[in-house]
Amino acid sequence: MPFPSTVAAQATTLPTEQTGPPKVLYPKECVALYPNAIVGERVSDYAKLHSSNIPEYIVNYHAHINRTQPETAKYMISISQAQMLVFLAKLVGAKQGK
Repeated sequence: MPFPSTVAAQATTLPTEQTGPPKVLYPKECVALYPNAIVGERVSDYAKLHSSNIPEYIVNYHAHINRTQPETAKYMISISQAQMLVFLAKLVGAKQGK
């Protein structure tokens, strides 16, 4: 099964007849997490408000690498993965070695 970033790149957007957001078709092996784009956006907004904060200098560095080195930027972890690692470190009570 492809990684989420690969799946997102393979998604197809189709215009809808209604005035709502476009319908997104995913490959058969992909499971839709949310019923529509509005719910997905609301979940993302909630997660941003209630997630572990990543220092701004790391977010800025991530953006800098994406902008200046697009070919190798894909080897970095995403900001959401960094948030998960911070959460896991707090969960297990990890301490910085001295």
